[in-house]
Amino acid sequence: MLALLALATVAHAAGLVDHVTITGGSPVEFTWRFGDRQFPTRGVQLAPGASLSFTVTPETGHLLTLELREFRTAHGQFPAYVVSADGRDVAFRCRQYDEAGFSSAFIDLSDSTKPLDIGLRNLADHPLCLSEACLYEDLESYAREAGLMQPMRLGPTVGEFTPARLREIKALVPASDELTPLVVNATFAIAQWPPEVIQQRLAGTLSAAAEAGVAVALHLNTWWAGTPFGFDGAGGRWCDPEYQQVTFDPATGQFGLSIPNHWSSVPWLTTRNARLNAFKARCFRTFGQLVRAEWDAFEARHGVPPSDAFPLRTIVLDNEITYWGAGNPGTSATLQADFNPAVVAAALEQGVTLDPRDGLADAEKDFLRHSLRQCNREMAAGLLGGLGDCPLTDRVYTHTFMRGWCFDNAVQATEVGVLHNVRMGGEWGEVSSHGLSMLDVHRELGVPVDINCELGSASTAEGVANLAYAAGCAEVALFNLSDDGVRATVEAVSKGWQSLPPEPWRPAVFHQDFEQADAWRKTFEVEGVRREGIGDRHALAGTEVNKSSFARFHVAARDLLGAPTFDRLCLNLDARAFLFQQVSEDSYLAIRVGPDAASLTEVARFTNMAARRRVDLTRVVRGQTEALIEFEFHPLGLPGWVAVFEVSLEVPWAEETLLATNRSYRADRLRAESALVAHRAETAFPLRRDPVPFAPYVPPAPDREEAGEARGPVGAAVVFDPYEGGFMDRRVPVAEGCKITLDENGVAKEVAGNAILGGDDLALTIRRGMVTKIHARRCSALGRVIAFEPATPFRLAQLHVEGAPLMPLDSRTTVRGRLTDRKPASCPLVVGSRDFQPGDVAALRWNPTRRRVIVAELQAP
Repeated sequence: MLALLALATVAHAAGLVDHVTITGGSPVEFTWRFGDRQFPTRGVQLAPGASLSFTVTPETGHLLTLELREFRTAHGQFPAYVVSADGRDVAFRCRQYDEAGFSSAFIDLSDSTKPLDIGLRNLADHPLCLSEACLYEDLESYAREAGLMQPMRLGPTVGEFTPARLREIKALVPASDELTPLVVNATFAIAQWPPEVIQQRLAGTLSAAAEAGVAVALHLNTWWAGTPFGFDGAGGRWCDPEYQQVTFDPATGQFGLSIPNHWSSVPWLTTRNARLNAFKARCFRTFGQLVRAEWDAFEARHGVPPSDAFPLRTIVLDNEITYWGAGNPGTSATLQADFNPAVVAAALEQGVTLDPRDGLADAEKDFLRHSLRQCNREMAAGLLGGLGDCPLTDRVYTHTFMRGWCFDNAVQATEVGVLHNVRMGGEWGEVSSHGLSMLDVHRELGVPVDINCELGSASTAEGVANLAYAAGCAEVALFNLSDDGVRATVEAVSKGWQSLPPEPWRPAVFHQDFEQADAWRKTFEVEGVRREGIGDRHALAGTEVNKSSFARFHVAARDLLGAPTFDRLCLNLDARAFLFQQVSEDSYLAIRVGPDAASLTEVARFTNMAARRRVDLTRVVRGQTEALIEFEFHPLGLPGWVAVFEVSLEVPWAEETLLATNRSYRADRLRAESALVAHRAETAFPLRRDPVPFAPYVPPAPDREEAGEARGPVGAAVVFDPYEGGFMDRRVPVAEGCKITLDENGVAKEVAGNAILGGDDLALTIRRGMVTKIHARRCSALGRVIAFEPATPFRLAQLHVEGAPLMPLDSRTTVRGRLTDRKPASCPLVVGSRDFQPGDVAALRWNPTRRRVIVAELQAP
């Protein structure tokens, strides 16, 4: 049986006054296996149409709330049941959830000092599973008095980590019982920076935050702008095809890479290469060692224990571990990933042959869904190993990207970040009833955190703040929101929390999406409308801007309902209608309904939206035998900015008048409910960590030899990418009188520092932390091209020029060849690009140690 909150035994005027193990149905035992965690329970299963009853006993009988603990043993078991008290129906519980799992329903009851006979009647056509019931008196006061209603940390990403800038952010979110300020460092690039730079930046961040008196969330990013480009210790770079995600597009039958792409051609790296993952895990371990040292030294520096004032509240593992597939900018709607040979080999070890060329079977998709979690496991192990046995381990979160081409829903994607030893942090910004039901699942794992609320061009985060507060979130990190947007959010919240009443799931009698190329044509008639790929989905959209286009479909009551006429009917659609970065009423989606084309009535007009919406059609169709439903698309800007992704017709429940009978659905009331659920989850199912002894970071010896590749000329310091270590841009000061020797094509001479070029091989002698001797090498050639092989998704481009051996082009080489439209890129490699052909004259420069071409330029004949 699930453990109840330990705090329930504390004496309060308000509190938990009764607990009942539900009986009366068929006994059932179930273990919810979610990510790496397991949650066993037992209860009863109530068949469709069946009922059960039990008795709860109040104490004072004031402000009663009944909590019902539900569980779903399979996807599609949405609860739909009526709750009665002493024979009178008082509530209708109806909510849609994705996948199996736990959930809690809170039902307010009328005041009563007498025992109450509670009845439950299952209206769904599938089983209802319940485990226990709890009766509370004055639930909100109970949650506050028990210390569960903690302020929610709220704040934006910050680029400038100075005390002055952090004080400005702090002023935007005045501390209160409900909110407290947060600053977010979204790219702490632990896989790019040398350890000494990590140490310096970490100390600066913590010092600035402590001085400003504000909490910090630190994202240890090895993706996006934190993607590593250093050397792999085997002659290559982390951005070589060996380490990149390999894509496949069923529409073309072609393999590819994630580059070039919209994001400065930063490559998406694979998650299953052992060498790459070991390097990243070492980076997390080093950070753990360095931040643990800061924790240990905090009290001596600041005079207060770190448990009270250490500003680092949230440590985030990576940023959006996901696949480069459909939905990313500039990708096709059918693009899939990752088919890197390391991923294929990992699948084969589990008995799965991963080959997209013949279509992906369920086992292949399941492997891809679960494979991402292995990367999180390895990074978490690295960080926890570095931290040792320390309270900071309880502040570590995954960064769970809650969508992706291979996931059917956000709950499936959530599993990527559910580990047994660190907390799950979700990235979400959906403000809807379905978003709240998703967060019902998150609170069953412990106290939720919105680790990345991506706001883009939004002017406020008011909706997300309300949703997060209702869900019991400890923190919301606002990405890409201006100071004015933060200020507007706080001002809106200060006027009062929004109400978030429940919305029901309803049996669908008609459904149409547009994923299949032609299936929708059997139902819809269109004028000026086409099927269009948008992200990883397809939708109906117009073909011209500032002009109306139409799509219509016809339904009959006899066909849909088996009844002669319609009674209750609702349209449920996923759509959008907006003008980018503008507010406009002229870019719209209008919906009209009637018995025929001559009798249409407008029932809705949507503008400035991109979400799922319901439109009640009952008043128009009741008593009719048939209905015609028309969509008018009137876009501005781009045709696809007004689009319909999915259309359903639903039959509302007769019991929906009992759907929202609680005293309040305000976000603060819902937060009390969520706090009880989340803290109970943490008590009943705590995270499991093995004790790890702390071993401090050991910096490089002041006297040593190092080797690497120059980043540019030598001045007061030499900057280079070490061949060992994997990171970039190590900077070591140059001692006075340092001797620099350059060997070019076997001819050595002493040179000044400005003679060193980026890409030169360097051997450094370092004494007392300063470079005393530099030996540089480079090779160059000018000659006709003998052979050129373009890059593939599995191999670098190969170039053979007279006077030089056949060599690969470095993955960061900027090629100046036949194609002149190349743009600057983080990783300029382009699959299939034929930059040279035999007979061309080319000038090359390469690193003789790595034998990689650093510069390749086409010369005039």
